[in-house]
Amino acid sequence: MFLNDITGSCVKFIICSSIFLFLALGTTFAQQNTQLFSPKVLLVNLDPQENGKSMMSEFWSHLFPGKTPDEAAAEAASSNIDAFKRLSKDSINYQVVKKIKITTFPKYLNGFNYSFAKYREWQCAGPDPTGNCEKQKWQIDYTSLIKDNNICSIALENNVDEIWISSPSYTLAYESLMIGPKSGFWVNGPFYKIDGCNKNYMVVTSEFGPHPFTHVYAHRIESTMIFMTENWNTSDRQKYWENFSIVCQLPMGTNTTPCTMTYCGYGHIPSNAQSQYDYSNKSYKKSSCIDWKNFPNFTGQTENLNCDKWNCTDTDPNGWEEFWFGSLPRSDGEIDMISRYSTTFKMKKNWWYYLLYPENAIQFRQAQLSVPTPIPSGIPTISRPTLTNIPPVNTQIPDVPTPTIINNNCLSKKNGDADCNNSINLADFNIWRSEYNSSTNQQNPLLNKSDFNTDGNINLSDFNLWRSNYFKS
Repeated sequence: MFLNDITGSCVKFIICSSIFLFLALGTTFAQQNTQLFSPKVLLVNLDPQENGKSMMSEFWSHLFPGKTPDEAAAEAASSNIDAFKRLSKDSINYQVVKKIKITTFPKYLNGFNYSFAKYREWQCAGPDPTGNCEKQKWQIDYTSLIKDNNICSIALENNVDEIWISSPSYTLAYESLMIGPKSGFWVNGPFYKIDGCNKNYMVVTSEFGPHPFTHVYAHRIESTMIFMTENWNTSDRQKYWENFSIVCQLPMGTNTTPCTMTYCGYGHIPSNAQSQYDYSNKSYKKSSCIDWKNFPNFTGQTENLNCDKWNCTDTDPNGWEEFWFGSLPRSDGEIDMISRYSTTFKMKKNWWYYLLYPENAIQFRQAQLSVPTPIPSGIPTISRPTLTNIPPVNTQIPDVPTPTIINNNCLSKKNGDADCNNSINLADFNIWRSEYNSSTNQQNPLLNKSDFNTDGNINLSDFNLWRSNYFKS
């Protein structure tokens, strides 16, 4: 008995001593994450039918040999669910709780009516040589699509958090969008106000077949983070977002990556990429992805890696998008931050709390705009950020008050045509950039040429309007 007590005490002493020794040596333990997310999904299969034939089977069956369109859509959803389980270490578990099928073509704002014959004539299942398929998709009437098919009612009945839609190419326009009864934000697609919805929903365009649609999510993440961080002070935004993503590859669309800093990456550019979509680059480069598990207490840890780290693929299982998503902070707790308006607010260390649920992101942004509180001594007041680089993501913040702007002197200005020459090009980008960095134009909105959304400010929302139309043209 006495010997056992001594033995037990010795064992306890050795264990405790070992723990203190590890702590003294500065051993880094993995981020603690006890929060589990289980978003519920409504899976919509948009597969128009004509004379008893399915459009997906008629034109796209090569994408899912041996399967029906319904089976292929379900397979893609399952693959996406598995991807999020892998990248989050089982802390994100999507669940498809309801499936519906839409067998009619959606409505289009220009009155156009699709048919199998027209789809075949335009070669929409092929190269789209005339560009008619691409032009027509931007006329999609999303409001009618949602209302005519009772999407919001079905989502409410099944306590849904998110909507995934699989569809034939060119029948829909955006990879992601948001719908709901109150103000939303750009998520690589616009916000549509739908009064019949009980809350805001993310709508994501899914795939057919065995591949997850994580690439679509990448732009949604970028857009959500820009929405959330635009009112942060300059140093916090740089340290806690732009150092994770890649702001030195700008404007988006250039062929090489001039970055010398160590970063993690973003949807189109992995850590070691030399250009966009460079997912199979075998060259080694330092990456900071590994250090973001320590957010916000970074250690400066880096990793020398190449594309072997993500199987040199984009959206295949364990591809770049999964690796990048898996590097996003997801630990317990909160941090205190200060906005550029000198307001204090808290941010959860688990970013998925905001990225999975848009209403959380909206509430988080609103908290940054509350009544200013005194800034503690030692923390400088930071005025409008001076930007030398433009974030390479599709982002826009709609639903802001729209004052009357006198110099809105051309119809194409709303699309990013700052000099009103009916051409959206880099000259317009340069005008935007100059005005963004100019305090003079911010104080005199009537002088602004690049206030494309006419909200009285020159900001990243205007950049996104230019960017999206520049690459569309």
